[in-house]
Amino acid sequence: MSVLFKPVEIEQLAVTPGGTIYTCPSNTTAQVLQGNCTNESSSAASFTIHVIKSGGSLADTNIYTDAQNIPPNDFDLVTGLVGMILEGGDFIIAFGSAGSSMNLKLSIKEIA
Repeated sequence: MSVLFKPVEIEQLAVTPGGTIYTCPSNTTAQVLQGNCTNESSSAASFTIHVIKSGGSLADTNIYTDAQNIPPNDFDLVTGLVGMILEGGDFIIAFGSAGSSMNLKLSIKEIA
């Protein structure tokens, strides 16, 4: 068994419908340890995160953080994902309302 700590850093989040920011490798279990999203714009912005099971697709039923607001030039923690367990093929999609001014960082532990 091997354990790998993997940073996931996305500069300039995509806007709706977003993009895949992490996919759990085959034969691996992953756990989200922490995360934060930064808003570098001069206006308030929000971000949304979906966690989708392998073979699934983007839907309202797999939203884990929904339009979480961040004040201008500030950041917020992504508490809705902390402790989340993903299996091989599960993936995370994220997007922001001010995509090019928003950065998302997650710390993920992979066990293979």
